[in-house]
Amino acid sequence: MTATRDHEHHWQTASEHTTSQGRLAYQSCPCGRWRILRLHTLSTVVGGGR
Repeated sequence: MTATRDHEHHWQTASEHTTSQGRLAYQSCPCGRWRILRLHTLSTVVGGGR
């Protein structure tokens, strides 16, 4: 399968690693394309109401 402009990728995570740049995820699509994502941690601050 080759990627085209209209191709919708179906990303699968091959691996995740913690580096000095943060947490990275390496993902591939069956068409052969790869991408690297920097994962961000979401946090919630809970405070007392007034």
